[in-house]
Amino acid sequence: MTEVTMRRGGVVIPAEELTSADQDTITGDGTVYHPLVAAGGGGSAGTPFRYVATGDEGNPFTVPLPAARANTNYNIQLTLMRPTGNNIKVPSVVDGSLTLTGFDVECTVALQLGDTLLITVEDL
Repeated sequence: MTEVTMRRGGVVIPAEELTSADQDTITGDGTVYHPLVAAGGGGSAGTPFRYVATGDEGNPFTVPLPAARANTNYNIQLTLMRPTGNNIKVPSVVDGSLTLTGFDVECTVALQLGDTLLITVEDL
């Protein structure tokens, strides 16, 4: 059995206090992972997830949403977490690209294998 260690504010959280996250990680090839988080750790009104680049993305490229939306009246917040190689990759959502199932992102430099976008979707 693998031991799970997570910290909140420098304090180790026991494994029995972990629960399934409301955050998915979606890789560029479409694989979805559902990580663990600390139970009762607060949260956001939005839907957070991660997009992990394959390195084969074009620029711009489409990011699929973890679940289809009821409408396109939502905001996207995104941050580049772990840049590979060239770290000057400023991501932005392409104007007019929001759909029920995804949105387009353009970066100042194309993403490379392992680059990770932290994304939150919030209803307006």
